[in-house]
Amino acid sequence: MPNSSRSYDFLWLSIALLVLISLAFLLPLSPQDYWWYLRLGQDVASTGAIPTVDTYSFTRAGAPFFYQSWLAALLFWKTFQAGGFALTFLLRAVIIAVTYSLLWIMVRGVGVGPRLASLLIVLAALAGSNNWSFRPQLFIYPIFVFLLYILTKWTQGEKRGLWMLPVLSMLWVNLHGSFPLFFILGGTAFLFGKGDKKALCIWAWRFSRYAFY
Repeated sequence: MPNSSRSYDFLWLSIALLVLISLAFLLPLSPQDYWWYLRLGQDVASTGAIPTVDTYSFTRAGAPFFYQSWLAALLFWKTFQAGGFALTFLLRAVIIAVTYSLLWIMVRGVGVGPRLASLLIVLAALAGSNNWSFRPQLFIYPIFVFLLYILTKWTQGEKRGLWMLPVLSMLWVNLHGSFPLFFILGGTAFLFGKGDKKALCIWAWRFSRYAFY
């Protein structure tokens, strides 16, 4: 029976992912920002440094500029360099699959059945699919859900995943400027969660060290 139950769960998750992965492959490559990030990633790869001046802007060329999303740009360039558009689209499909698989696991963890969990993640994905463009926030989707998963488990008394917080923070800070959400989610868990607050504080302090030093 346990194996049959797992197979049933996997079947419904697979059906949901088939829909989402197909959508990820069918959505076109929107030109907004992608080529800019691709060239920025090429510059980072060729120089081995993050540019400190605005190079490609017409109105502020040569002005000091902080490239917050340099790591996302580098990943875009390395992906394109390795496999062109085919690998770029595959990368998006993998990110979407990982993101919504984690979300499905979270939904199942609160007692929702596999069919309803699959329906919910498909609806959630469809609602946000207009923002699946090749921009830095694409890399944040799985990090965001993984952080939610870790914090949810922490509120239930599990501390094993807290060591991942500094790793996620380092990635998030260098991928996209939305990293303050890390503090918002962690602060909400600290205020309203029932986990070991001392353990969370320790890892939050380590997050600050890794993120800003």
